[in-house]
Amino acid sequence: MAALGPRKVTEIARVHPYNIDDDDPHLHEMRPNEALAGRTYRVGFILAAALGVLTSVGCLIFTIMWFTPRPRSPTLWLNSLSIPTFFVTSNSTLTATYDVGFTFKNPNQIWNVVLGGIEVIIFYKKPYTLATTTVNEAIHLGVEKEKMVEAKFEEGEQWYWGESILEELRRDFKDGNVSFHLNIRASVACYGSRWALSSWRENGAVVYSCVHLKVAFNSTTGDGNLLGFLPRQCHLR
Repeated sequence: MAALGPRKVTEIARVHPYNIDDDDPHLHEMRPNEALAGRTYRVGFILAAALGVLTSVGCLIFTIMWFTPRPRSPTLWLNSLSIPTFFVTSNSTLTATYDVGFTFKNPNQIWNVVLGGIEVIIFYKKPYTLATTTVNEAIHLGVEKEKMVEAKFEEGEQWYWGESILEELRRDFKDGNVSFHLNIRASVACYGSRWALSSWRENGAVVYSCVHLKVAFNSTTGDGNLLGFLPRQCHLR
């Protein structure tokens, strides 16, 4: 009978499937503090990105505003001045009618213009107001556009002055020529024609002055018309 010797014990080696490392942190459940830190990081990144976008847009708008030319007031050109009725009565009263025609021109290339509250004032020797009237409708001017306006005064408008002033008027009228001055006041609003400027407004009041307007009166009919080349530009005061 053969003697039984010691059995050879075969050690079974531990095998890791797919050669996975036990120390890999992805194999373990994330701790609560780590999850909170991850969410905080993501929220902070989103807020920072949004702030960066808003800052970039704000800088772009500011740059456009900075380099956009400021709006200019429209120019005004006098087309006509006629005086169908003009006489000084013996009781120191001036009775006259006036018709004034002028054109507003928008010199801006990116700004539209709206003019309102237009008031027309006629002077004799500047300090003495002879007549005033208003244009009720608002004037809309597109980019580099123009529009003609007519201002008619009340029929037979009467003004009372001292005898010396009216005597000067009477003397000039008899000589055939009377020199007048004209002021035109208006409120101006400008707004951009492009989307980036659509919310911009530029409000203000302007006064145009047309001076030394010599009107020649017909000795037969008594009506007067402006002398000289037309149209004539009136200047901002």
